[in-house]
Amino acid sequence: MAEVKTPLTPPLGLKELDEASHIMIWRTNSEHLCDFVNEALLRFTGGDFENLAGLNWLDLIHSQDRERVTDIQVYCRRHHIPFRNEYRVKTLENTFRWILDSAVPQFSQSGEFLGYLGYIIDIHEQKMREIELKLRQSKLEKQILE
Repeated sequence: MAEVKTPLTPPLGLKELDEASHIMIWRTNSEHLCDFVNEALLRFTGGDFENLAGLNWLDLIHSQDRERVTDIQVYCRRHHIPFRNEYRVKTLENTFRWILDSAVPQFSQSGEFLGYLGYIIDIHEQKMREIELKLRQSKLEKQILE
């Protein structure tokens, strides 16, 4: 079998695609500390890498979501399983927006756990429509029961 070599530089256009993308990418190491974020995530949060490195990213999670998010991620990381979670984070504009955060564990060829690779998508408008729909449904049900 031919050996596959990883290029030392990203494929042509990948940097430009990353800079134009709204998909936010992050990575943690085997100690679960954030060691990489892409430009889209930096633009979204308005921070620099130091503000997101290590465990600092937890400070951006809405206080009402933080415990739930932490519990889910601790469990998944303990068992090295993928996770997918919706929660609110503070943005550049100092407002909170709903995001979908998905990640998969990364392993070396020998099976050693290396950390997680994840992506984040801004789902705020979709989530607001969902909440509004639930409120309308609740009001209709209440009217029917009266």
